[in-house]
Amino acid sequence: MRVFHKLKKVFAVIMSVVTMACCLGAMQASALTVNVNSKIAYDLYVEKVSNNRVALHINFTKNPGINTLSFMVYYDDACTFLPSETEYSGISMTQDASDVHKRACFAFMNPTPLSSNFSIICYFKTSDSSNNSHEFSTAISQCSTVNGNGDIDHFDGMNVILETSTPYVLGDVDNNSYISIQDAYAILKISKITGGNSISVSYANSILATLRKLYPNLVCAEVADVDFDNKITASDAQQVQIYHVNESIGTTTEDTFIGTQFYKTITA
Repeated sequence: MRVFHKLKKVFAVIMSVVTMACCLGAMQASALTVNVNSKIAYDLYVEKVSNNRVALHINFTKNPGINTLSFMVYYDDACTFLPSETEYSGISMTQDASDVHKRACFAFMNPTPLSSNFSIICYFKTSDSSNNSHEFSTAISQCSTVNGNGDIDHFDGMNVILETSTPYVLGDVDNNSYISIQDAYAILKISKITGGNSISVSYANSILATLRKLYPNLVCAEVADVDFDNKITASDAQQVQIYHVNESIGTTTEDTFIGTQFYKTITA
């Protein structure tokens, strides 16, 4: 058996664990319900952009109409926030940070509700140059939104805790450190498991226990989504097949992250 050693670039991809105030329990951030009348959801992942720099991506994927928002980001002692490098998409926010307390605050205020989705990318310098894990947490400390009746809902205390942890290699379904034709075939079978031509990554993660009966060493569904379109399809399988063929004859496959190591917090 040939052992796969080549890692082009290391990223960290995470599933956030959400704990709401009043002990409502844990749920995925992509399904976060604030209260009966208002819903807001956001996804997060951490990208290792260099040996001493990471980026925290905060993507608000469901927005009921925000009038005000105070959003906190907490980071570990090995990180230093780089406020001048913060990137916004779909929103303009005021920000401030205390590196002594290892936290940054982002604030939005507008008389006209913002209802479109938006994202924030926060960059951090890290004190290590290895692939060590880093822990971040986020919290919506205050927010007001317009509910279905046209009234303003206020809420606070929504916390998200996340950390980069479990490693996996993109395309390596059986997690044996070798990208093989069996991995490609497994991805093809997973894509058709419901009888159609594809399944979403979120759905595949929701049935991970079932998939592991077929593929016991499957770390997470993201392993099979090699083109990062949040779906597992025959195209993913074909790309892994091409990668395997090229690697077998000693040809480097360009413009792909197949074979790259990622990290994810596993909550299932």
